[in-house]
Amino acid sequence: HMARAVYILEDSIVDPQTNTFITKTWNLNHNTLMTVVERCLFQEDICRPSWTKLRREAWIFSNVYGLARPIQEFGLARFKSNQTKAMRGLEFALTRIQTEASPHFHDDQEEPPDKHKPLPPQTTPTSSHTPRQCV
Repeated sequence: HMARAVYILEDSIVDPQTNTFITKTWNLNHNTLMTVVERCLFQEDICRPSWTKLRREAWIFSNVYGLARPIQEFGLARFKSNQTKAMRGLEFALTRIQTEASPHFHDDQEEPPDKHKPLPPQTTPTSSHTPRQCV
């Protein structure tokens, strides 16, 4: 029987010079069946410096002979369906951070109501692997 828990590893890079935050996450178990790699790029919106843009990319790999494509399609559908929950969780965390930090803002600083806007996903991989499915 397969464990319900999926263990992941995240590598994060904060670059204060470019105002970017990059995360790369991948699963540590169930790799014989499927590997999912996700990359998120958080960056300042040039047109609206108080806004944050998010670009999320994912690659799903499977090497199971004869079943790789259906497994990848299942993984892709599952990844897409989990994005709503992931965005709600991210928005919840950001709202809490903003609420806790709001006493530290000066009266002349105004925060826009929709500060955090995700970008549409890209299909160009940034790794040397050739993706079989892209989000």
